[in-house]
Amino acid sequence: MKVVNYFDTDNKEHWLDAIGRSDWRAGPFLKNLLESGTFFETVGEGSLVLLLTEGDELVSYCTYAEKDDIRPTELTPWVGFVYTFPARRGHRFAGLLFDEVERLAREDGVREVYLSTNHVGLYEKYGWEFMTMMTDMDGAPSRIYVKRVAARKKVMVSACLLGQRCKYNGGYNYSPGLAEFLKDCEIVPVCPEVAGGLSVPRRPCEIRDGAVVNDLGESVDAEFRAGAELCLRKAFEEGAELAVLQPRSPSCGSGRVYDGTFSGRLTDGDGVFAAALKGHGIKVVSADELPADKEGKTMKQLIGYCGLDCEKCEARIATVNNDDALRAKVAKLWSELNHVEITPEMINCLGCRVDGPKTVFCDSMCAIRKCAAGKAYETCGGCAELDSCEKLRAITLGRPDALERLKNGG
Repeated sequence: MKVVNYFDTDNKEHWLDAIGRSDWRAGPFLKNLLESGTFFETVGEGSLVLLLTEGDELVSYCTYAEKDDIRPTELTPWVGFVYTFPARRGHRFAGLLFDEVERLAREDGVREVYLSTNHVGLYEKYGWEFMTMMTDMDGAPSRIYVKRVAARKKVMVSACLLGQRCKYNGGYNYSPGLAEFLKDCEIVPVCPEVAGGLSVPRRPCEIRDGAVVNDLGESVDAEFRAGAELCLRKAFEEGAELAVLQPRSPSCGSGRVYDGTFSGRLTDGDGVFAAALKGHGIKVVSADELPADKEGKTMKQLIGYCGLDCEKCEARIATVNNDDALRAKVAKLWSELNHVEITPEMINCLGCRVDGPKTVFCDSMCAIRKCAAGKAYETCGGCAELDSCEKLRAITLGRPDALERLKNGG
């Protein structure tokens, strides 16, 4: 099911017909407003008609508008024309509409939304609160409810995770899964290392004996701590409730960081900035522990046995989105690269380390997957032959990022 704005749809006649079939007089009235072009004149410019749909079926609808049936009033905006078709009642589908209203209100900076009704005990289930009695346009009494809209949660995020090129090597760690997870939050991007005066690019740095040094053994501890202090101050100024940080970093790592030997090995501990946040009561989570997709898989789970990132694989993206056009594109490309016929029907994979469908190659032909799974390794990163494995070298020679992931624990 999805919520769409009637005015953004291509098949308006279909949805108008569905609204007109409502067994409630307000439905045909709404249809008439839309057909006659008097909707905006009646309820205000910029108003929306939200449709909860499942395929071509209209399940429920409502308006999110400047005005409703209470006139005159300074209260605004209003939810009106709330209706769920009889066959779909009892499943609280109207709540999906109210969730979308709340999201829109939050984007608009609105703190309260109002609703006029004669129902008692219905809207309370969805978090609406009875406010007062008022008189509608027909002179009849009406119960006025209010929905209080919580401000968007402010989340501090390592800037490299958002696509900013501020990593030590001038790169970034952007993830579409993280962007999706944070879509309803107000994001506060930070890079403590840049804030502390370090350049991009810069020498790799790790924590050794409690102080940050670069790979030449030079101390950069003062810069790291200055940047952490500035970003901590920004967290308090912005009112950030949560920080989502880059894993393993000497600034942002949470729970596990590089051990100071510049060998890729990890040790228990926190980066300088992560430790400062935790010390002041701000919750910190590592980005690789967040859900990377709507199935709830974490970013770490979507790293393949070989270190490749399944989240970014077009075969997986096509499967998750049921995108046949992308399946055809991937099949054509893979056929050309492998000199065998690969059909779009074969492009069906959710990732080599998670439950669900896999391509024929991943499922039964990949020697790396067979080897690692047979030895019960989470990835090839747990194998003592990581640096000498010829099977793995065929991947990592062209994709050094895959080897880096394996050495960094996913």
